[in-house]
Amino acid sequence: MFSVILAVDNKGGIGKNNELPWYNKEDLRHFKKKTIGQVIIMGRRTWESLPVRPLPNRVNVVLSTTTKELDGALVCTSLANCIRTIEPDHKDKEWFIIGGGKVLKQVLKMRPIIKNIYLTKVDSDYKCDVQVDLSIIQHFKGVSFPKIDEKLNQYEPYTWSYREYYF
Repeated sequence: MFSVILAVDNKGGIGKNNELPWYNKEDLRHFKKKTIGQVIIMGRRTWESLPVRPLPNRVNVVLSTTTKELDGALVCTSLANCIRTIEPDHKDKEWFIIGGGKVLKQVLKMRPIIKNIYLTKVDSDYKCDVQVDLSIIQHFKGVSFPKIDEKLNQYEPYTWSYREYYF
């Protein structure tokens, strides 16, 4: 079973020019707290966009049909291959899908394999070039946390909130 962890804007945007379109220090801390010691699964472009590779103290898994080897990461050609490869050694860990758009679109269509969705909602439109369809959430039970009216940073006075969904 997989968990999905992501941040989206009002239109489901998750990325722009292969980067996060916002900087939210608190959300990055939240991401680290949830994923530390766990398995993180991502697409190749997400891997390439990371400021530090691999993300420390996690099992880094990259899904790619073109790249065969990466320093600090296991490379798998598909989710099925990923499960076969990492399950024997990591079945006691939570497996997080962290992006990018192609991987999220694939996984979000597979509701039965998703256990949790950890969502940060940024209350703005960043004109992202990568969006995800979050209609799957209607099938989950949710817990919302209060909106946080803090600025994301000194230039972006938008509110944001955490939501957790479980099946």
